[in-house]
Amino acid sequence: MKKVAILGGCGAVGRVATKTILSLGNFEITVADKETALFERTFEGYTNLIKFKEFDANDSNSIRKAIEDSDVVLNTVGPFYKYGPRILKEVIEMNKNYVDICDDFDATK
Repeated sequence: MKKVAILGGCGAVGRVATKTILSLGNFEITVADKETALFERTFEGYTNLIKFKEFDANDSNSIRKAIEDSDVVLNTVGPFYKYGPRILKEVIEMNKNYVDICDDFDATK
């Protein structure tokens, strides 16, 4: 079973991504976000199926802790011009598979 870390999993897009991946049934999911209470409200009834890690996209150590146990990282944290390059740098350094929803070419480049 693949382990996926969903960064920003409690946000508008992250919520949909998390529930979609959950419905596939083939992943161990960790949602990384900044508020535990938001996670509990957002995924009420699913918290036994989804792990949670408190996460700060401004902190390299926090990013690394959020993704350390994952096989795949899904980034839904915006704004992407600000957080995309920072998160991608840590993911590359940790040799993780990476997917994001960024449509901003300049931020990814």
